[in-house]
Amino acid sequence: MLSLSKKGILVSIAGVIMGMMSSKSLQAGTVNKIGMQVSWQHQRSFLILTVKGPGRGWVLAGFNNRSGLQNARLFFASVLNGRTRVEEHRTDLHRPAPFHFPVTRQNSRIEVLSASRDSTSQTIVFRVPVTPEIRDQINLKSGRKAQLIIAYSNSHDFYHHSARRTSTWITL
Repeated sequence: MLSLSKKGILVSIAGVIMGMMSSKSLQAGTVNKIGMQVSWQHQRSFLILTVKGPGRGWVLAGFNNRSGLQNARLFFASVLNGRTRVEEHRTDLHRPAPFHFPVTRQNSRIEVLSASRDSTSQTIVFRVPVTPEIRDQINLKSGRKAQLIIAYSNSHDFYHHSARRTSTWITL
């Protein structure tokens, strides 16, 4: 895990960033489902996501402005051999499989803030742009109602099916 230690207190980079923000700019929430925990906080034009999940493969937090997966913004994350990988994918159920693909320009704007893995779970904190690259996808601005999609897999291949997946409506 990327961290700093001072007087025995472990402080993640994400924690430092959050501490520097005023309470007026902070809109936050947490969902616990299927053995996963997803938390979010706004920071100007970015959304900071903390995704903790079981398994040895990828974890996912996704957002949509409607039920289902069509046009969803999916954020896949994985820690493997000390390397953290986070990608935004877009879904299009009208095309042949696979039904999701990377949003290339947007991925260069994703910033990993911290990552850790043990034998049973992983926690990844990363920052993503609120504004989507593709116009018909959801803008993740504060106060917006969104469907949160969470999932995990036992594979590091982002195209491998999830072991479990669910969704719930939230307010960002």
